[in-house]
Amino acid sequence: MNESARRWSGYVCPDCRLVFRVPRDHDGQGVVCQNCRRLLRLPAAGDPTPPLVAEPVAPPLNATTTTAATTTTTATTAAPAMTPAAAVLQRIKHRVRKRRTGAATAGGAAPPSWDHQTAATAKSRRHDRRPLRWLLAGAVALLGVVAGGLGVAWHGKEQVTPPQARHLPQLTPPPPATAPGAAEPVVSALMQRSVPSILAEAEPLARKFLEATTIAELLPLVRQPERAKPRMQRQYPQGHIDPPGLAQFNPTGNVGINEAGAMVDVRTRNFASRQLVLVATPAGLKIDWESWVGWSDLSWSTLLATLPTQATLFRVIVKRVDYYNFGFSDDKQWQSFRLESQDGEHMIFGYVQRGSAVEAKLRISPDATSTPMILKIRFPAGVAASNNQVVVDEVLANGWVEPDT
Repeated sequence: MNESARRWSGYVCPDCRLVFRVPRDHDGQGVVCQNCRRLLRLPAAGDPTPPLVAEPVAPPLNATTTTAATTTTTATTAAPAMTPAAAVLQRIKHRVRKRRTGAATAGGAAPPSWDHQTAATAKSRRHDRRPLRWLLAGAVALLGVVAGGLGVAWHGKEQVTPPQARHLPQLTPPPPATAPGAAEPVVSALMQRSVPSILAEAEPLARKFLEATTIAELLPLVRQPERAKPRMQRQYPQGHIDPPGLAQFNPTGNVGINEAGAMVDVRTRNFASRQLVLVATPAGLKIDWESWVGWSDLSWSTLLATLPTQATLFRVIVKRVDYYNFGFSDDKQWQSFRLESQDGEHMIFGYVQRGSAVEAKLRISPDATSTPMILKIRFPAGVAASNNQVVVDEVLANGWVEPDT
């Protein structure tokens, strides 16, 4: 027998058959089964074999017979005498019941039993894990504080007060600073209004605009109708407009506001998602019709067919690109851009002199791959160029809202 075996004694619970060990120097008279929670008595020196190690007695063979006569005889036979092991087990059960009943009736604190000691041990183990829980909770709280601080710092950089408003890239250059005492431009008044008031005025205006079928119906709704009327007559030579209709107003819930106006999303009846630009005027909000249709001095088909050498106003999507060929092959002299139509079906290459004032206005933000602009372009005269290469003479607006004239 090794040293470990000398220090421990093995036992088997008679109920759940759990095998466990008890130190030989244990000074108590009982032990609680860790599985079924039953109180078992430890045998003392000279005691008979205790019930927790005794094997169950096999029933007599005649007790398993199924005939009617045998069953009757078994029922009328006197109960066998109680074995010593059964007597010990009964005394243990009685002792347990008596201890629990006494504690309940007396109302006082009963001496700690094995159950209580085991529960206290488990509670102590749970207490040992509390520092780790508090450490994790503190780390989570610290992370939340840091994230909240970053959020406050980020929002502190933004100037948008209404939660449903968002600023878009600048539609037009900022208006020039007014002299002290001069009247403030009307367009800046839009930024002083609340978003709900803007939407309340814009929705019926957008519905009429998208449902209009004639030029006469459009003119009262648009900005600068005197300038827009001849352009509309060229855009709709028959005078009839096929209205796209309004299926949903402001489906995204976002409104972009800056010095040029307010930009609101709309969804037409043919499921196209578009944006309306509304400008503040002395007569109230009006729609910028030119930016809606992408109006230019010439159509794209006419531009590519006639190749005009005089400066022509065009609304394009400007993208950065490196393409140098034909008369624009010197990349030290020229800076190239890709100019696209609103629908993406047409494309030409635009060039500006490096270091010029036009190049300074044509720069695109590093965060954007493209930006809408209003440019004046022309095909070069007397230069060996392709029919898709133009010179950019002027930048009229960063965005598609044309400045007031």
